[in-house]
Amino acid sequence: MNKRMAVSVLAGIGVLVAMGLRANSSADPQLAVTRVKCLGLVCGGTGGSCGTAYAYRVIPGTNASITQVDIGTHDTDITRYTNICGPTGWSISGIFSVSRTHDLTPTAHGSTTTSSGTCSDVVRFTGPAMTTTFDIGFDHPWTYHDVNWKTATDNTQTSWTFPVGQGVGPVHGPLEDH
Repeated sequence: MNKRMAVSVLAGIGVLVAMGLRANSSADPQLAVTRVKCLGLVCGGTGGSCGTAYAYRVIPGTNASITQVDIGTHDTDITRYTNICGPTGWSISGIFSVSRTHDLTPTAHGSTTTSSGTCSDVVRFTGPAMTTTFDIGFDHPWTYHDVNWKTATDNTQTSWTFPVGQGVGPVHGPLEDH
């Protein structure tokens, strides 16, 4: 193969690769945003790498650096959150009075729901900046309901038009047994 032909072949491959990358990156716009999947044992999930009743897989979006994850809750007693799990340096930094949308009726993973009302608080995980997928979780004795999540520093949060537990929609958080 002569030099001119080799350059043409390489240029053609480069164009095809660039077109493929462009096509793949636009195929699923959800991949560009941070996602939080619900994996908790309490709601039929695997428990993720945490193996806890409430577990979440955080998948940072393109160029996102996550330092905080808020999960809606109705319990302000930090002592009921046990077996806290996360990457090195991550833990629950507290329960904060932050109003987030919720639905008191729990919805199965993969189904859609609507928000109706708010959680009065969030359980907040914080830690060193993460740019790769990681799991966080905790055990808690209460039942669950559909809740909002929010990440920082990118400020991505639940979109209630997407299915529960799949990454963009709501996840499950503690709700007092009645």
